[in-house]
Formats: sequence, structure tokens, C-alpha cells
Amino acid sequence: MMASNLIEHLSGWIKLHRRVFEAGGVSLIVEHAAEDRPIASIRVQLEYGDRLGEVIVWENGMVDLQLADVITGNVDTVSELISSVGKLQNVEDRLLSWINFNLE
Repeated sequence: MMASNLIEHLSGWIKLHRRVFEAGGVSLIVEHAAEDRPIASIRVQLEYGDRLGEVIVWENGMVDLQLADVITGNVDTVSELISSVGKLQNVEDRLLSWINFNLE
């Protein structure tokens, strides 16, 4: 799979669930890298209660995940190279689990 498909997948995941996030009180920020940047990327930040999660997916398949506790200031950061939508879905699931939000 081309890594750029990972960016498309994450963008589609947000589009699919944006209304659920907004209705549930999740603060959502989505940013795409400027077109003049050498590597395309998408950054998604979700904040719910005292939990904040951010994932950045780069065109080369690198994924950066940050999970923060807003009250304590503790941050867990994971970076990994992934090559499948299934692995990206695992990252999405971890993000949702961290902020303690259910899409259903």
C-alpha cells in the first residue's frame, strides 16, 4: 500500500466521524501540511475531558502519536513506520481509547 493512502484513510475517518465527535463534545483539529512542503502529512488532534491525543501521518508512512493528560502534563509519544490501513486503524483505536470516547 502506498503511504499516501494512509493520509487519505485518516482524512476519510475524520470526515466519517466528525459529527459524532462534535455532538459528543470532542474538540477536533485537523491540519494538512502546506502544499509547498516536501512531504505531505495530516495532523489530527482530539481533546475530550482531561485527555488530549494527536496523531500525525506522513506521506512516507511515519506515524507520530502523542497522548497527553492535560491535568498532570504527562505525555506519551510513539513514532513508528506503518504500511497498512489495519495498523493505522490500531492507532485510531488507541487514540479513541486514550480520550475515553466511544464512536457508537
